[in-house]
Amino acid sequence: MKKLSLPEWEAVSYHLKKLEGLSLSSASFHQLGALLGFSIEEKTIFLKMHLNSKLHFLTLSPKPCRALLGPKSSPPFLAFLKANFLDLKIDQVLLLDNRIQFKFSSSKFISFYLDHINLEGVCLEKSIHWAKPSCGRKLFESDEPASSLEQLDAQYIKRKDEQLYQQKLVKPSLSAADKKIKRLKKALSQIDIEIKSLEKLPWLTMGEKLSNLGCLPNDIDDFSKELIDTSQSFSWNLNNCYNQAKKAKKKIEGRKKRQTEIQKQIEDIQEDP
Repeated sequence: MKKLSLPEWEAVSYHLKKLEGLSLSSASFHQLGALLGFSIEEKTIFLKMHLNSKLHFLTLSPKPCRALLGPKSSPPFLAFLKANFLDLKIDQVLLLDNRIQFKFSSSKFISFYLDHINLEGVCLEKSIHWAKPSCGRKLFESDEPASSLEQLDAQYIKRKDEQLYQQKLVKPSLSAADKKIKRLKKALSQIDIEIKSLEKLPWLTMGEKLSNLGCLPNDIDDFSKELIDTSQSFSWNLNNCYNQAKKAKKKIEGRKKRQTEIQKQIEDIQEDP
């Protein structure tokens, strides 16, 4: 994607004014950029900040698509952002000399630099940069007419599709994410087998049956032999059935909780290509 001229950045900054009045609700940083979520009531808009020499751009998305951002990272800028800006509302989106500024208050703002690849966060008297500050290039003025926002979006989508296609060519085998999903799905299947096995033996039903009888049954079928120990007394068997029922219930609840956690891990990986 080409480097943008000042008029083109003006079009981008005007589009980003959609974020005014929305609160920063989430943030993640990646090797090649950042993804910030802004919310109001049940509505969320995601701001993708591409921070690399091949793609230096800002775009909005209704979904948290992390394509072209690369693997996750944890720069000091992320901790600063979460500590000082999370849940704060954007007052203004401004285009200044060499940056687009997301202003939360008179003393709190985030700047996306246009003349070089960097971010700056300012909170009161504290400030931090995403990368080491450097001298930027002068924003060029082209003799060609400036591209419209629609044309810039089309260039961005083309660039994204090309890179995703190249990734598929370079990585025909399973990616690390795919392998992890495969392992997690295998774990889900194993947990499902364990739950069915625990549910197979109705300890609670047998305990209630013994309680109603008031004694051990005279005829014990093969299935009941798995639950009743005829060498033990009636009271021992009754207590054992209820104790085993409690243990099985606790194990099932624990495994179902683990299933939910694993499913959430799979969804997080799938949302972060």
